[in-house]
Amino acid sequence: MKVKKKARRWIIPAALLLWPFVLWFVLWGVAALAAYVYSGIVLNGAKITEDPRRGVPGEVRKREKELRAALDKTMYEGAGQFLPIAGNCTWQPGDERPVPTAGREQALKFAASPEGKAFFARNREYLDLCCRIAAEEPFEVEKAQTLLVGYRSAARICAAQAALAHWQGRKAEILPLLEPMEKLERTMLEHETTVIEALVRIAVGATRLHMAVSCGPEDPPSAALYRAMLARFLAAPVQMPIEDRLQARELREIRSFGRGKWAYPPEFDFRKRAAVYPFACFDVARHLRKTLELERMAPEWIRSGVVPKGGKPGSLEDAQRSALRKALLYRAHYGTALALKLYRCEKGTCPESLDALVPAFLPKLFRDPWSGAPLTYRRLPGNAFELSFPSAPHNRVRSKPGY
Repeated sequence: MKVKKKARRWIIPAALLLWPFVLWFVLWGVAALAAYVYSGIVLNGAKITEDPRRGVPGEVRKREKELRAALDKTMYEGAGQFLPIAGNCTWQPGDERPVPTAGREQALKFAASPEGKAFFARNREYLDLCCRIAAEEPFEVEKAQTLLVGYRSAARICAAQAALAHWQGRKAEILPLLEPMEKLERTMLEHETTVIEALVRIAVGATRLHMAVSCGPEDPPSAALYRAMLARFLAAPVQMPIEDRLQARELREIRSFGRGKWAYPPEFDFRKRAAVYPFACFDVARHLRKTLELERMAPEWIRSGVVPKGGKPGSLEDAQRSALRKALLYRAHYGTALALKLYRCEKGTCPESLDALVPAFLPKLFRDPWSGAPLTYRRLPGNAFELSFPSAPHNRVRSKPGY
């Protein structure tokens, strides 16, 4: 009897001490179950399969690293540092200082030398490898940054070779030299799944088309090349980069109490991950649901050519909307610029206004994807033109090179 009384005396204080922990475990269990069920509903409703890309063979990746190292060595230690690749067609080195006359002469001499020809041949091979990797390699944040930088660097070297051809008066070679960049752009467009891939693809395409518009030939025989280029450009789809595959993969990993890629800080061990499991599960499921909503709304924005504001600054939704605006700006800017270049080849002069491009060269005039305003068009001396946007007047393209 005395033992029972002593036990009762300890039960009440122990219960008072332990009930917060018991309540926490109960609440955590309810929240974890709710998060697991809710995330499962989102995943099943999304119907997202795994990325079909299986990865590139090891020898391809090894060759890619070898070529990139050889190209970087020439660019940073050899005559390649004087190539016109800092801007789209401005002859400046990487630190934006004008290249001296001696450096320019060295670049031209390098381009005509066996070493220079081997350098550009390696870059062409590297671009071909980039196309293969973009088509076969699933996106992994850890590897993608280096690869995407390599894609853009190779595209800029390709544009530099076209700029040198313009400087040397070899006009007929300019557009064919840019074709490997178009192949890379088409491959990336077909397989891209993330915002960063889309932005790099647009940068590659802008470098190519800026060079074609500013340095490309303007004689009547070139009109057929520009018309074909414009037709392919306008036929290419404009799409919002939807990261649903990555989010679905992340959500599957978290639901099974895995580490995931970005839901937890890297220092979180299993106990910490378990403690915040309901919040992480809900958060990734919310991102996936919002992404799917954007995917449903994007076609109407693409048809109208204007993307409304939305999403908190710095959020994934904000980044996706911004990337779609850049894609629409890219189509409007360079679609119109190519049409102007084609008009110049066929008519021998630039039009008085953009209205002259419809319907023979463009089905309709494009608008600024930020404001919906028309593009800003100016005729320049020397039968040239300049094209820009009211919301981004610094983002312009001219039909004459900048050097």
